[in-house]
Amino acid sequence: MDHSSSGGDDGPQLSWKELAIGGAVMGAILIAPHAKPFWDNKVKPAAKKLRDRLVKQEAVEPAES
Repeated sequence: MDHSSSGGDDGPQLSWKELAIGGAVMGAILIAPHAKPFWDNKVKPAAKKLRDRLVKQEAVEPAES
């Protein structure tokens, strides 16, 4: 009798996809509380400065031509 493939005490094997999805979900749960402050304090001010600089350059370029 071959007992190597019987369910026995072995738990179900997780695939790499399941592990990756689980890791992504856990990462999202851990990062979520930090995302909004990062967005408000870092990304928005940098984007505003960049936008203001681009608008200023567009206003200067037609006057030089």
